[in-house]
Amino acid sequence: MSVTPEQVKKLAHLARLEIRDDELAAMTRDMEQLVALADRLTALDLSQTPPMDHVLPRANVLRDDAEPVEFPREQALSGAPEAVDGCFTVPRVVE
Repeated sequence: MSVTPEQVKKLAHLARLEIRDDELAAMTRDMEQLVALADRLTALDLSQTPPMDHVLPRANVLRDDAEPVEFPREQALSGAPEAVDGCFTVPRVVE
């Protein structure tokens, strides 16, 4: 597929890029090369290739489940400047 300078200008406008006139020919050539590469990739037969979610094999990277550390309510509230009915209280911010 051939790429025209007008298409490159339109794409640059949509991407909010400024292309000077002296850069337009090089950008058009580069865009044609990218489109040619995409065409080559599209032509590949991938019917026997299984889909993958990542290019590298990954194992579960999460840590093992562990019993959470629980504090009695009194201990959790011991450092609070003020507590009411077993809950932290804070100064009113919004009137």
